[in-house]
Amino acid sequence: MADKSATFVGPIRVRLFSLTIILLLLSLLAVSADALRQFEADLVPEMDRKAVAVGQSLEKQITRGLNYGIPLEKMRGTEEFLDVARKSHVEIKYVAITDRAGKVLFSVGDAPTGLSDHLSESAGEGFPSGQSQAIGEQLLSALPLIAGVETVGGLHVGIDQKFVQNKLEDIIYDVLIVLLVSLLITFELLLFLMTANISRPMESVHMLMSRVEVGDFRQNLAHDSRDEVGRFITTLNGLINEVNGHYMQMQRRVSEFLTLSGPDSAEIRKKLGAHISQLLNRVHFAKDGTPEVVREKSLVDVRTPMFIFIFAEELSRSFFPLYVSDLYVPVPGLTQEMVIGLPISLFMLFVAIGTPFAGIWTDRYGSRRIFLTGAILAIAGFIGTGLAPNLYHLLGWRCMTAISYALITMACQGYIVAMTTAENRAQGMAVFIGAIMVAAICGTSIGGVLADRLGFRVTFFLSAGLALVSAIFVHNTFARHIRDDGDEKPPLRFAHFVALFSNARFAVLMLFGAIPAKLILTGFLFYLTPLYMNELGHSQSEIGRGMMIYFIAMVFGTPIFARLADSMGLQMLPVIAGGLLAGGGAMVLYLWNDTLGVVVGLAALGAGHAMSTAPLISLVPIVCAREIQNIGQTTVLGVFRILERVGSVAGPFLTATLVGVFGSAYAIAALGAIVLASTVMMALFFAAAGVRPRGPAKEAA
Repeated sequence: MADKSATFVGPIRVRLFSLTIILLLLSLLAVSADALRQFEADLVPEMDRKAVAVGQSLEKQITRGLNYGIPLEKMRGTEEFLDVARKSHVEIKYVAITDRAGKVLFSVGDAPTGLSDHLSESAGEGFPSGQSQAIGEQLLSALPLIAGVETVGGLHVGIDQKFVQNKLEDIIYDVLIVLLVSLLITFELLLFLMTANISRPMESVHMLMSRVEVGDFRQNLAHDSRDEVGRFITTLNGLINEVNGHYMQMQRRVSEFLTLSGPDSAEIRKKLGAHISQLLNRVHFAKDGTPEVVREKSLVDVRTPMFIFIFAEELSRSFFPLYVSDLYVPVPGLTQEMVIGLPISLFMLFVAIGTPFAGIWTDRYGSRRIFLTGAILAIAGFIGTGLAPNLYHLLGWRCMTAISYALITMACQGYIVAMTTAENRAQGMAVFIGAIMVAAICGTSIGGVLADRLGFRVTFFLSAGLALVSAIFVHNTFARHIRDDGDEKPPLRFAHFVALFSNARFAVLMLFGAIPAKLILTGFLFYLTPLYMNELGHSQSEIGRGMMIYFIAMVFGTPIFARLADSMGLQMLPVIAGGLLAGGGAMVLYLWNDTLGVVVGLAALGAGHAMSTAPLISLVPIVCAREIQNIGQTTVLGVFRILERVGSVAGPFLTATLVGVFGSAYAIAALGAIVLASTVMMALFFAAAGVRPRGPAKEAA
């Protein structure tokens, strides 16, 4: 029945999705194009006004000297004075002072091509204030220098036209990022709204009518809507209640009839009982005449709030190390680079510590309660981070946010486990991972734009608002008492860690595969990319766009490589290839230590992790077959998840140490070398141990 329902609702959902996305895309493109035209029309005049304003400020001070009787050509320190003004404004390429004949007396910066011809042609024409001309690669504005009532020369300020072009390009990229994020957010919200208001109610109605068709009147549908579908469900529930009411009336009358006595009463009771039994074999009525109220659940219930929360967390990804550097205070025993990485490491540490407890609490108290608790902590953590007056306050608030992250992610995983079976649980977890990856793309990219426009602290306040929105979603959609009714999960014990590390293959997989992958993730992507791109002179928006490359590679690459690995029977080969690609890509910075090198490194890191992440997890049950029999697969994977976070915690500290020794670019290359060497050692060990690059491993002895 479910398949028929999906077939019935599917075309409607696809058409509505397609129509909505097309209309949204067209409207966003129109608004974006109009905004770009307006910005381009206003930018050049605005640059002219700024050049004139800078020129007027300089002109007043020069005129003061002229009024004291100092000849223009004999003013000392003029070039140093002009150079200070030029360096204070990145868009100003050239500043010069000329005499009345157009001869350059003082100048700083790079003179535009064709300046001499321009000055010769304009000599004697005066210096009209506020006008600019395109001279070579610059927009040159001229202001007169007047001593008393006589014009004695001119002040020329050149604006780099490439600066104007770069500003336009930045705005275009920002508009495209906003466009992409708008489409992705719209997709997520539209998916939720259509599922909640259209597809799920219609599928539920189809399910209930299918039950009624075969004579099952034991259920009603729960609903909150007052639209057409809601009114239809109300009517259908009323009809089912009416049928159950008639059955209860019939049951009472039959009971009264059976109490009557007469010459043929025994035979009549026997025949009547047989007819009733026959009826109840074909038709099922509610016990006591009250149908059970059921509410259909959907994985979208958990995807949407999870997406919103991760989106809130990822808003600060592109600038967080820079925010920490603004609050830097010396910490005994740690270098400045280590102090900047400390909040990231502590965040990862508290996530690792909190995850097992969050899982236990989710099983005990239910996903809804744990998610809401985590959301409250997240709201406080984001607000506290945005208001933090110093580093120590920041560390405390980030630890609170880390605990909230552990609570919320485990609550969502628990909800998925409770709603799925062994047959479709992988699809449920794919929904979970998909929400995280899409939210990471949106948050990282738009967070950089917001930080550029609004500042770091305001962006954290926006994260708190989004965490509140996710809590409202959960409050309204999560079932109140849903929890995993499967086998109770045993708590992790130290003996489990010892047992697994006594397995050399698990230890090598962890030490040379999983931990280095997390090491380079937090060290290169989370910690050093924002700092290094800032060193290269990039804005927050550009940093966000650069970091987005990793998440895009993960979103599109992970399902492709996972499907290839499954279809071709590959386990070890993608792990080795992914490690080599990630490490080799980072080592590009050794030769190519500029923006392009960072982009190549991030793309290689994303592709490498997309290639190796799923096969790496699938290798764990293969190399730990004996341990799974003894302590269970859930426990083994739980230990694996906790231990791999050692790399996440150590990544910023190790990277900070490398930065102090080698500098930023070579530190990234050194991380790549560590991952590369680890991958080679892992490959050599498993080759010697008999684990083939393709196909399953040999059974443990």
